[in-house]
Formats: sequence, C-alpha cells, structure tokens
Amino acid sequence: MKLSVSVQLPLVDGGIFSWKVLDLAVLIQYYAANSPRYRSFLQHAYENHRVPFNCIIHEDEVTPGNIMVNRRKVHAWYASFREFGLHIRDEGAWVHFASLQSDFVCRIDGGFASVTRCLYESIAMQSSILKAGVAVDLGTGHRLPLS
Repeated sequence: MKLSVSVQLPLVDGGIFSWKVLDLAVLIQYYAANSPRYRSFLQHAYENHRVPFNCIIHEDEVTPGNIMVNRRKVHAWYASFREFGLHIRDEGAWVHFASLQSDFVCRIDGGFASVTRCLYESIAMQSSILKAGVAVDLGTGHRLPLS
C-alpha cells in the first residue's frame, strides 16, 4: 500500500516542486485499523448515518514551538467526516495529511490558491477517497465505504 501521493506545484521560476502528501484514503484505513478512538467515531457515524459519508477538509496555519520565529509557520491540512456529529469537536477526529512550510508558498506560481487547487486535484485524481470511497474495517466485520 502506497502511503503518499505527489502533488506537482508549479514554481514561480518555472520549475516544478513535487510535494509529497499522505494518501487520505490509506491514512483513514490506517487510523480505522489502529486507533480505537478513531474507529469509535466511524462506528458512531455508521450507526447513525447513511453511507457514503461527507469528507471535510480543513486548513490551518500553525506555528510549532516559539511563535516569535515566523519562519517556522506551517500550513497544515486535516480531514474529518461530517457524520462524526459532535465528535468532530474532538481533535482525534481530524486526520492530518499534508503540511507545507508557509514561507515556501511565495515560491509557488499562484501562491496559496494554487497550492490548494493542486492539493485538491491530487486528492481527486490520485486517492481512491473520491473515486470509489474507502473500505475500512471497524473491527466488527463491517466494511464501510466512505467518500
């Protein structure tokens, strides 16, 4: 199972930066198999909602460590499911799948909007999450398609 996908980002200087991000479908399968907490959110969603589920993608700019050092800012992308209901407030319901150093964004042709477009296109084209959904093992014999 391949855990990463490549996002091709066009650079201002004319080159291409191959940005490696985690394959969201594979990552959700991993968390469903290895995190009892995340699996409980999926079980809640399965018991209370019809499939397929609705994926929510959120971006946030974070500063790890000393917030006075601006060069350490990072754009981070997370995914969750609307059907998690109130569990969506729990940080464990959000899967972190991509990061990009903030000061690198100015080197991308089109800036942040271009980064976002390229990331979303790669999710749609390279990950199975939007093509066919994701089958996850809930530990109870259920296989749950997500999209």
